[in-house]
Amino acid sequence: MEYILDHIFDGLGLSGCQGIDHPIILTEAICNPNACRSKLSKLLFECYGVPSVFYGIGDLFDYLLHTHKGKDCPESLSDGLIVSSSHKVSHIIPVVDGDPDFLASVCIPVGSFHSHGFMLDRLLLRYPYLAQHLSLNRCFELNHRFAAFVPGEFLEELSRMQRWRDGKRSEAPMVKPVILQLPFVEQQQKVITEEQKTHRERRRKENAERLRAMAKKRSEEKLAERLEMLASMDMLAERLEANVISEAQFLAELKQGGFQDRNDFERTRKGIRKKIDDTIARKRKRKREREGNGVDEDDKSIEFMDEESRLAYFKEKYPLLYVDASTLSEEQKKEKRKQVMWRGAEESRMKRKQEKLMAKKSKQNQLAEEDEKYRQNPEEYIKRLHSARGKITENREKRKEALQSGDRKQNIASRRKALQAVIGPATAGGAGKPQSKGFSKSKPKGNKEEDTFGANEDDWDLYKQMAKARGDDDENDDSESEQEKQSLQWIEQLLEKYDPASLKCEKEKVDTLRASDFQIELFVELVKAPEILFQPSIIGLECVGLSEALNGVFRKLGSEKRNRVCRNVFVTGGNTLFPNFCERLKCEIQSECPLGFQIKVQHTEVPIIGAWKGAQKIALNEEFVRKHFLTKEEYFQHKGMGGYVKRHSCSNRFYPTPK
Repeated sequence: MEYILDHIFDGLGLSGCQGIDHPIILTEAICNPNACRSKLSKLLFECYGVPSVFYGIGDLFDYLLHTHKGKDCPESLSDGLIVSSSHKVSHIIPVVDGDPDFLASVCIPVGSFHSHGFMLDRLLLRYPYLAQHLSLNRCFELNHRFAAFVPGEFLEELSRMQRWRDGKRSEAPMVKPVILQLPFVEQQQKVITEEQKTHRERRRKENAERLRAMAKKRSEEKLAERLEMLASMDMLAERLEANVISEAQFLAELKQGGFQDRNDFERTRKGIRKKIDDTIARKRKRKREREGNGVDEDDKSIEFMDEESRLAYFKEKYPLLYVDASTLSEEQKKEKRKQVMWRGAEESRMKRKQEKLMAKKSKQNQLAEEDEKYRQNPEEYIKRLHSARGKITENREKRKEALQSGDRKQNIASRRKALQAVIGPATAGGAGKPQSKGFSKSKPKGNKEEDTFGANEDDWDLYKQMAKARGDDDENDDSESEQEKQSLQWIEQLLEKYDPASLKCEKEKVDTLRASDFQIELFVELVKAPEILFQPSIIGLECVGLSEALNGVFRKLGSEKRNRVCRNVFVTGGNTLFPNFCERLKCEIQSECPLGFQIKVQHTEVPIIGAWKGAQKIALNEEFVRKHFLTKEEYFQHKGMGGYVKRHSCSNRFYPTPK
């Protein structure tokens, strides 16, 4: 508070003075504790040296200004009900028999700050890519320009808005969708000349050629290194066979070379020889492909063999697989298990190769069919391809807009419905059991069940079934299917072949940011944001809304006093500036009063600075100031009481703090 006062006095040009020789009028919260007021009085009188201080409640200042138009400041106020809603709090203060009834007053921790925060969170969830354009200040502006209270039943208005969005326009809602354009600078397409294109293509080819040369050089160096290593290992083995060195010397050289034993030496030697053979075979194959000679009859891969040749190949390569296990030693059994694993891996590779070859052949057949269609009518064929691509991209955009602007609850309900379609509705005892086949079942372990979801590969089909179930009620699924992706890739591949220029232009249009990408739509938020004052549960606040607070105030007042204050309902505060607030408040109060009871709701002329205007009126009334200002002498006289304040029509009531 000291920093705030320093800023105020500095702005008034009083910073260089020895003291502040001016009376001060301060507003304070309703039922402000004595300790808070005591610290503030001590700061003003003992630090700044002010001559006198006047404390009052801001809402009562505004009420005084509204109910008494003249220059006089009465000792008592007329009966009425003050409803105030500001930045973070809202108050209901009944004035009965000339004084505010503090026991029946209510403070609600809800204000305009919560409405703006709700709007900001909602927009950030729907438009996360526009986060840099959204702020509390912008949401404040949007709320005060477009938001409004619902004058009647809130749920009925929401239903009417939902029907309007669904296309049932029989009854128009109170507010209609608002589309706002955020700041946007159109990107200029960079024009590339033919000379630049040629230069880029030449640089790309040079880089590719350099990388190929580097890879070839590395491959040759590695092959030469392996050949040298294999030659030295063969020489060592030949020296042992020729009895040039003894077994002990051979093992010593193996240890020196980093081998554990002779088996490790032979295994490494065999592996190096296999890598060399594979490298040479790959080089021969690439050379034949470049020369266009196809597959050499002497070097056919296993996938080209018939069943009889393949069986002979496996018998020769894995002989232990065709020997009775009872005749094998322990070492041979271990080797047999390895051969089983190696053969399975080789068969898997063979199967994948065959599938690739079949897919390649199928694709070549499809391309041949498309070539035939193109030759028959090129223009019609290209037009049909562009139309199919446009349809797929349009469906993508529709799904994207639906996810961005659709109601979140509707999306959640759709996913819940899809989940129930797959695993079944929840039973009385808990979650539903999977209805589809292939789910791994949990085995009971004591009184608990073990979660084994995912152990079976079929379990993961759950998500595919959920996506399929979501699409049962709508032709356009919410998520992009794999089939749609493949169709789009195939169409773009054909367009790349037959009409590359048009495809490039279409892609550039899609990749370029458009003005529509910087638009936000407001609809339901325009009534939900202000409604937080009446229903704080919308944002998860555990407190009563304005309707329940009014009900509590009227119960404390009783029917006779309630009827008196409801004839003069006074509304103030910046959060009450939304349209239809007075109508909604009147509707809520009418539900608490007898049928036909006349209720008068008035809005202050200056709801934002009404408290300042009321304090100005008091400052201009010298008699009222002289009587109710707390002087420095009175402060030191009552200093031991802590937080003393003189009583008047706009002040809190002072009760000494018990010691």
